[in-house]
Amino acid sequence: MSRSNAIYVIIAVFIALCFIIFKDVGVRQLNYKLCIVSPGKGKFITEQGDRVLLVNAKNSRIIKKKKNEVDERIILSYIWINNEEIAVKTKTMESTKIYLTKDFNNYKLINEYKSGQYAFTSPDFRTVVLKQDNQELVIQFAKGDIWHTGIVGINGYSWSNDGVYLMISTANGKYLINTYAQLIKKIDKKFAGEWAPTENKYVFYTNWDFRGFEERCLYLFDPETLVFSKVNLAGVDYVNSYVWSPNSQYIAIKDYDSIFIVSTRNPQDPPSKIHEFEENENMDKFSGLNWTKDSKGITFVSHKPGWRITKPMNFYANKVDIETGKSKQVYIAGRLYDKIYWADDNVLYYELDHKKGLFRKKLPW
Repeated sequence: MSRSNAIYVIIAVFIALCFIIFKDVGVRQLNYKLCIVSPGKGKFITEQGDRVLLVNAKNSRIIKKKKNEVDERIILSYIWINNEEIAVKTKTMESTKIYLTKDFNNYKLINEYKSGQYAFTSPDFRTVVLKQDNQELVIQFAKGDIWHTGIVGINGYSWSNDGVYLMISTANGKYLINTYAQLIKKIDKKFAGEWAPTENKYVFYTNWDFRGFEERCLYLFDPETLVFSKVNLAGVDYVNSYVWSPNSQYIAIKDYDSIFIVSTRNPQDPPSKIHEFEENENMDKFSGLNWTKDSKGITFVSHKPGWRITKPMNFYANKVDIETGKSKQVYIAGRLYDKIYWADDNVLYYELDHKKGLFRKKLPW
């Protein structure tokens, strides 16, 4: 073999080695621009040009592709109601309409209101809360019934996941509305948090601007009894973030360098530390907590500073068993701390700052 041929062979081998080293195995790049994952995480909605796509989350295969309009009305947004039904909001100069669909072929109109009017909907989109010209909040039900609440003004709101309870914040205080029974209770406290996925419970953390509670505590609120229960945070330095488990029985808490689990059945019990981050992990690029579907594990994305030739980006998908504390880690080749979608426990979709499109990564836990 001549010297020149040997050089070419060496260069080819070097390029092949670089490809093997830097290629992120199990990643597929998709020509999509957004991702709305279903609650059951089996499907997601995305857009491609002027088309809306319904996609199988596990293999990225297109289930349905339709033009992005309903009866020639431009679609504003899509929201999953459950793993099958999709709420579609459309708008013209005259009105905003909300439809339900399962296949983007058949649409059922469930609510309509005047365009330009301040409005927000219940999780199932069958109830619309409207603000009148006199600032009164009026609730419009899918059957056309209207309820004048007498509440004036609004600073914020939060629905229970079953659409029964609505928490309203106003300049005059906080109100709890039972939209099914059409009952209103005023609460003389200031707080804001998250409703449980499957039960009517509410959790919130009191940092500093909360009236009527101890500072830096986690509380559970029962809307039926109006009872506040303090959660034991022994060993937790600071609540950086928290998230409900899918079965509503646990709350995962992240402080500065650890992840804890608390039981909502026994909030007085001390929390269990299930994971402690390594000293060199970059918490500024930590991507939020996510539960596995069976409520037995926690997933998240972490970053380790520095640079290695085999793993130049240093981003990792992580999975922790809440019973044993055992963790698994999978390398991801990309700046992976924004726009992350867990399609299911083993498939991660993400967008990157330095590349266009949506990426799918199968996680070999």
